[in-house]
Amino acid sequence: MGSFLTMSVRDDTIPAIDMARNVGFYQTLGFIQIVATPVYAEFSCPAWETHFSLRHTPQAHVKM
Repeated sequence: MGSFLTMSVRDDTIPAIDMARNVGFYQTLGFIQIVATPVYAEFSCPAWETHFSLRHTPQAHVKM
């Protein structure tokens, strides 16, 4: 019997510089958009028990 990878992301917020591009990306992956504003988007995927949001940010903050 094989093993399955399961994913459970809940209430994480991802910064996004280009909201339209990021929203389109997650919609293409099959996530369901449940909230839409110019600066905030929320997605869910019941099959994976996943719920996360995007929040517009004017620039990326990357820590290495």
